[in-house]
Amino acid sequence: MITEVINGSGVQPDGFAIVEDVLSRQKVDDLLVALERIGDTGSVRKRGGIFAVRNLLDVSPEVGELANSDPVQTLVEPILGAHFFPVRGILFYKIPDANWKVPWHQDVTIAVQERVDAEGFGPWSM
Repeated sequence: MITEVINGSGVQPDGFAIVEDVLSRQKVDDLLVALERIGDTGSVRKRGGIFAVRNLLDVSPEVGELANSDPVQTLVEPILGAHFFPVRGILFYKIPDANWKVPWHQDVTIAVQERVDAEGFGPWSM
């Protein structure tokens, strides 16, 4: 399945691919436990349980490790090249006590350290 994505047949025109069995069930369970351990930081929003974390890569080492793991690199490198790196992790967990209406969408913003004008990228926001 990963080979199909790498060869381009699995990437949809809208820029996504659904790839099954990238992570083992144990790895998923470990990540869920790690998310449960996230404490009260400025990045965590709570109402009846954690439902939003803005800087997930910073507050969860396990998620940061996943973002830099071999399975993720195998999926991403053929598309972005060898010098990619994760820039941001955000978690939204829509629980009944903390839900909000947001229509289906794909975020297309990128958090950057400084402004560099590049053709094809824009507009800038703060």
